[in-house]
Amino acid sequence: MSHVFARKLSLTAVLLGCGTRKELCARFRAVNPQTEVDLERSFKWLQGRALPRSPTVYEDWARLIGTQRGGTWISACSEDAFLDELCLLYGTDRTDLHVRAQRFLGEGGAAATSDALLGQFVAYSWAWSPFHAGELIRGHVAFAEAARGRLDIVYTEAIPGGRIELSGQAARKGRVIHGNLVARGDEQIDLLLLAPGRPAGVLVGLIQGQTIATAELQLASSRIVLFRSATSISLPTGQDGSYLPADPIALAADLERQAPAVPLPGLADLTISFLSRPPSAGALGVEAADLARFLSLTVAQG
Repeated sequence: MSHVFARKLSLTAVLLGCGTRKELCARFRAVNPQTEVDLERSFKWLQGRALPRSPTVYEDWARLIGTQRGGTWISACSEDAFLDELCLLYGTDRTDLHVRAQRFLGEGGAAATSDALLGQFVAYSWAWSPFHAGELIRGHVAFAEAARGRLDIVYTEAIPGGRIELSGQAARKGRVIHGNLVARGDEQIDLLLLAPGRPAGVLVGLIQGQTIATAELQLASSRIVLFRSATSISLPTGQDGSYLPADPIALAADLERQAPAVPLPGLADLTISFLSRPPSAGALGVEAADLARFLSLTVAQG
């Protein structure tokens, strides 16, 4: 059922001329500023991994395409019936719309070579908050295809008092990915990542930006490790947010929950060692050899 939903949503995207998921979300916000259609959820929906929990999504959808059938019908109808309705409303060619929707999803044509990075990752880096000095913080990163070969990125983490989400686009040059992400409160971070070829199950790199849990403005940076997560992501809402001790046992247990297909013996130790390794020659850097160490433990996972 979730794959039917994904295909109907992709039909809507190409019908409205949306080249990216971000543009599709903007269209939903235009009909309802409080819509639950956002980048993070749309990634999972378009991958066929989840369905909306709120019926308001379907009501927003009905208003968006201008159908009189209502949200309940959109939720229950088949892909063919939905395609017929779009063609009736907009007078578009059925075959052309279907082909373009497949490309939007990456099911065929030019999109079949979509970046191996697309999907969800769990990320670990050092906490920047002085109240959690010496601890790790877990974040979640979602990559989606954007126009002109770029990537849409959303980085999310839970902090005491709430959740922070930063989004933006990244450019890729060879194996290096560089993205500048911004939050609604004007906070921003930079991600500079080193990616492998296929399969892209692990990335290493640097994260830097400004702290938000301090009285005075501070800049911070850290190494960061990303592991592909094949499970639906839910952020904690407790007082301690996404913080966890820099302990191999605690990290291994967290990895098992967040990315159960990834953990292997020694991976938690390697992660903490990589994050803790002091800079050489005064520079905080990440080398290809760092990525190779992780690949030697994870590449068998495919």
